[in-house]
Amino acid sequence: MLMADGPYLTGADITIADYLGVELLACGDLIGINWSRYEKIEGWLTTMQNRPAWADVHELIDGYAVTLAEKKFITIDSVWSMQQ
Repeated sequence: MLMADGPYLTGADITIADYLGVELLACGDLIGINWSRYEKIEGWLTTMQNRPAWADVHELIDGYAVTLAEKKFITIDSVWSMQQ
């Protein structure tokens, strides 16, 4: 099992794994990774991004992400789409 039942990686309680993991996966947002194929991951990311401190903590990186919005990046999803 990759993710426990519950809103967080290990279940009902948030842990250091959630804080570390969300920062790693949030980097994917900078290059336009679409997480919708992975429902549990997308739901968990949404849960973490809806936490009260998210906006304050990520204000600078979100501003940087806006500058990348029109740039094209090669991602696993884009390579996968080309092969289909």
